[in-house]
Amino acid sequence: MLKRRICQISLITKTLKTPKKTIQLAVNTLIAYCVSKNVIFADFEKLPADALCGHLRSFYASIRTQKGEYYSKKSMISIRYGIQRHFLKVRDLDIVNNDEFKPANLVFQAMLVKLKQVGKGSSEHKPPIEADDLAVLYTSFDLDSPVDLQNKVFIDFMIYFCNRGRENLRELTKLDFKFHRSGGNKYITLRDHSTKNHRGDTTDTDESQGGRLYAVPNNVLCPVKSLEKYISVLNPNCDSFWQRPKSLEKKSGSIWYENVCVGKNTLGSKMKWLSEKYNLSKLYTNHSLRATTITLLDEEGFEARHIMSISGHRSETSIKHYSRTGETKKRKIAETISSRLIGNALVKNCKRQELECSNSAVHQRVRCHETTHGTGTCTGILNPMTAGQLDEENLFEEISDMDLIQLTASQESAVLQSIITDSSPSVVDVQTSCSSTQVQKVLTDQTANTNFGPNMVFNNVKEIHMHYHYNTPNSN
Repeated sequence: MLKRRICQISLITKTLKTPKKTIQLAVNTLIAYCVSKNVIFADFEKLPADALCGHLRSFYASIRTQKGEYYSKKSMISIRYGIQRHFLKVRDLDIVNNDEFKPANLVFQAMLVKLKQVGKGSSEHKPPIEADDLAVLYTSFDLDSPVDLQNKVFIDFMIYFCNRGRENLRELTKLDFKFHRSGGNKYITLRDHSTKNHRGDTTDTDESQGGRLYAVPNNVLCPVKSLEKYISVLNPNCDSFWQRPKSLEKKSGSIWYENVCVGKNTLGSKMKWLSEKYNLSKLYTNHSLRATTITLLDEEGFEARHIMSISGHRSETSIKHYSRTGETKKRKIAETISSRLIGNALVKNCKRQELECSNSAVHQRVRCHETTHGTGTCTGILNPMTAGQLDEENLFEEISDMDLIQLTASQESAVLQSIITDSSPSVVDVQTSCSSTQVQKVLTDQTANTNFGPNMVFNNVKEIHMHYHYNTPNSN
């Protein structure tokens, strides 16, 4: 009983912060369902619990978007949550936790599983802006143009203060910015605002946004310099920070903006408009700027608690939703895989062709016919089928005139023993059972201290392929 009560208290505490719009959208969806079933919604609200449960089962299984598509998992959860809040308000009836609604909730859970199967299970997070697209934006702005100056300040504001979408944009005023100087550093902070996670009640002790704009000396794109210039040419008769830009023809010397506020929809779709205007790689949203800040800080190694001081998040888990692998890193990952798979296949194919050509010319093994004494340069191939017939003592003499060899583990040991000198006690003794890591360490240590000896790459220990190119110093 105590567990159930705690659950209800937690639910009510959370829903006090739920926007009314979310509840209304959920109710509207339910009203549309009632219309399709020829049921009056006022009567629907008064149905007995068992009848209401039957309708909710059908509702969860049948609701679709206006395009006839499945809702996403997140949307489905929001719809049920809004309906739950509605019935708690009008009937004090919990359609989620009440046992009488268990059949409906089982259908709801089954729908979530189905949504995952059809690709609607994960939320599509707003992507961070790619570095190339940011470069296009910043290099395209003409800071003597009222429109471009405002757009540049908009991007700076959204990124540095990690603002959420369109939150508080329309309410921003010129007095919300505070200018500071610490030593020789000039920076700007933002007055604390009520946000989604920080509403200013008695339980809220943290600032909503801790971002700062620091000056970047001798840089035309300095964010502080741009903001100062923008404020200096705003219309003094309008307190709003976002004012409608004048055309270049109407721009006066000191006032570049009209005594009119920019609309909330214009501000809310600013990044979409910029994406289209500058033909960026994808259609970004305002929230992409916030994702850019968090992703950038995460990639640079800042701890989640420090990022939270800028973004205003309440938990580190929320940061993980933003910190994702970007397009550049994904491309690098794919290129790495391709180079290993395709590159190794090409190398092996070349080796096979070389061996086939060699074997067709020489039946057992090809020895070097042209050797320049003392230079170590040579041509020839040692057939791996006959290499095993060589005794270990004479093996190193054989490889001195070979371009490509393939050795067994015992032969590898003989070669390495010939390379390693007794004057290097720090180098581990190489045995046929040693690991490839130890072998690689031996070669790394040895080749780092001498100009003589092969550079070798090991695929495995029992049958190791060594590729080497070297020049032996003149013995004279």
